[in-house]
Amino acid sequence: MGIETPAAGSPLATLPAISDQERESIEEAFRLMNENGQLDQKFVKESSIASRDLLFNRPLSDTELEAKVEAELKGESYPTPTYGTEQQILLQESQAADVFYGRVEADLPNMTVPQLIKVRENFTLSLVMIRFMIDYGNTPNGIPTSFLIMAREKAVAIRQKVNLELIKRGVKSL
Repeated sequence: MGIETPAAGSPLATLPAISDQERESIEEAFRLMNENGQLDQKFVKESSIASRDLLFNRPLSDTELEAKVEAELKGESYPTPTYGTEQQILLQESQAADVFYGRVEADLPNMTVPQLIKVRENFTLSLVMIRFMIDYGNTPNGIPTSFLIMAREKAVAIRQKVNLELIKRGVKSL
């Protein structure tokens, strides 16, 4: 999941890598996903492809839509407009994540301990989902692994900041 084991003697070693509540949340999420058919490999790969399409392909303007219909009526293809290259989009997404996580980090001192624990739980669950997509959603037309790795690295970093805030407040167990 990208969560490193803290060094011996580190304040981070006082908190569990995954708490019992986080474990229960993970199990519940997978139970619900299974009930809804979302653990099927076909569904996971289709979700990955849909995610890539949302990230890369911009919606057609009215003029482009008309041109696409005209082209398809003639049996021709019409190029899908994109937001840019993979590297450009990765950079944009990385910057957007930095802004989001920056706001979360700025809010940490104002959160209560229960709120901090819930935020950590949410980031732990997101790390599990990212790992799940890396392991089972890998498909050539799906979301690139580089995006998932970037998301994982940023989620691990903000989760560590949540841990440090919890430790600063004297929390030793979750």
